[in-house]
Amino acid sequence: WRFARHRNTLGELLFMAREILFLHALHASNRRLWYRSFPFHAGLYLVVASGFALLATALMAASARTPAGPAWLALQRASAALGWLGVALTMAGAAALLAYRLTDRTMKRATTPGDLFNLALFILAPGLLAVGAWLRPAGSPDLLAAVTGLLTWDTSLPVPGLLGAGLVACAALAAYIPMTHMSHFIGKYFTYHSVRWDDAPLADRSRVMAAIATQLTWRPTWSASHVGADGKRSWADVASSNPTREP
Repeated sequence: WRFARHRNTLGELLFMAREILFLHALHASNRRLWYRSFPFHAGLYLVVASGFALLATALMAASARTPAGPAWLALQRASAALGWLGVALTMAGAAALLAYRLTDRTMKRATTPGDLFNLALFILAPGLLAVGAWLRPAGSPDLLAAVTGLLTWDTSLPVPGLLGAGLVACAALAAYIPMTHMSHFIGKYFTYHSVRWDDAPLADRSRVMAAIATQLTWRPTWSASHVGADGKRSWADVASSNPTREP
C-alpha cells in the first residue's frame, strides 16, 4: 500500500451493470451456455420490473376511485408487456438450460437433481400463471384486480381457480428461491461490490481481520484430494501450501 487508492465509482457501477444485466463474463467464456442463460436471467429481471409496475398500478387503483389516467394506463400497459415478455423469456431460458444440463456431457457432470428441479419450477410456476391469465373467463377478475384485492383485503373477490393457482405457485417459487443457489442473481451486486471490488487495506479493518483469523483456524474437509483439506490441517496450512510441490 505504498500508493494512493483511486476509486472510480462510475466505472465500478458500469462494470457491475454489464455483468449483472448482460452476463458479460459468461458471454466471453462460454458462449453456448450464455445463449441459454441470458434469456432466463433477462426474463427474471423483466418479471421483477413487471411486478413493481403491477404493484404501483394496483396501489393507484386501490387509493383512487377513478384511477384510469394517463400514468395509470401507461403503468398498466408496461406491466402487461414486461410481464408477458418476461414470462416467455424465463420459461424459454429455463427449458433451454434444462435441456442443456440433460444432454451436454460436461454439464451433466456438474448437474444435481436439485438443479433440474429448480429449472422445472421456473417453467411450471410462470406457465401456470400465464395460462391462468390467458384462459380466465370473460369478465372475471384479472391479475391487476387480484393484486388490488390483495392490497385492500377484498376476500370476496372471485379469482378464477387457474389464475389463483398460478399466483400461489409463483408466490411459493419466490419464497423458495432464497433457500437455493438460484438466488445468486439477486446477490450479484453484493458479490461484486463487497468481494471483487473490495480492495480496502485489511490493516484498517479490525473486525474483518478478527474474522479471518478465526476462519484460518478451521479444519476443512474438502473432497478434492489435491487440496489436502483432510480435516487435520488448518485452513491457514492449506492456503499457504502449494499442492503442486508438496505432498
